[in-house]
Parts: sequence; structure tokens; C-alpha cells
Amino acid sequence: MPRIRRTPIGQPLERPPMFPPQALELFIEIENTPQHERGARVYNDKERALARLLGLVPEWWGGNSVCDDADKPPWPPHLAAYQDWHKVRAVRKALLEMIRTAAA
Repeated sequence: MPRIRRTPIGQPLERPPMFPPQALELFIEIENTPQHERGARVYNDKERALARLLGLVPEWWGGNSVCDDADKPPWPPHLAAYQDWHKVRAVRKALLEMIRTAAA
């Protein structure tokens, strides 16, 4: 009989992130595009499509993108975009990890 994993009350069960294959392909395409060729448009159509696939549209409208590789959020902690940046950063790290494991 399989054993049930239990977590302390109030803590979510940790699962590996699941992304649609189209999201991973689009992320790789955007990441492989040189920065100077991505254009100066703040709201890039491909980034918006990627946000839609990842369920991060509200965060994208707040100025956060999984394509942003900044080391720290550009907003002060009292803004919602600051918290969103950390959520989007976690998704970016998971995407990069999936690419790394797929390449191995």
C-alpha cells in the first residue's frame, strides 16, 4: 500500500512545477534571442504569450517577466510588484532547471 506524504498544517505539499511544452519552447526561444535584438518594447508579444502560458499575466502587467534576469527586484518592498518579482523569479529558476536537466 502506498504511503501518504504528510506535511505540517498550513504548509503546501511541494511538487515539481509543471509547465506546458509550448511554454518551455517559447522560454528557450526568448532566452536564446540576444538582448539587443529583443527590441525596446516594454510589453513584448512573446513575453506576454509566455506569461499567459505560465499563468503569470497579472504579474506581467505589473512589470515582471520570467525573461528578466535581474539579481534583485527594481521595486521597493512596499509595492505589490516586489512580491510578484519573487514569484516570477521562482518560476524562472524552475524553467532554467528544467532546461538544464533536459540537456543532461
